[in-house]
Amino acid sequence: VHIVMPFYERHLLDVIARYSEGMPIAQAKKYFLQIVLALEHIHESGYIHHDIKLENILLDEDNDQIKVIDFGFSKPFLKGVLGLRNNLGSLH
Repeated sequence: VHIVMPFYERHLLDVIARYSEGMPIAQAKKYFLQIVLALEHIHESGYIHHDIKLENILLDEDNDQIKVIDFGFSKPFLKGVLGLRNNLGSLH
């Protein structure tokens, strides 16, 4: 079995670091909306990511579409079950 995926060179931290005085608000809003929609899709699919950070959000070569990666800490989510009491994610 082979998994083929597109290659993305940049993550969101790389893009943000290019702006010495902050990312333009319109661009930040565009990325924020895509992140929220991606998380909504993940949650509706029954999972919690547990490691959302700038390095886990990749951008395509046109800086137009984000991709959420690294589901290593993700867990199934069951409505009504309190099971999110563990500290997970990357330590920085």
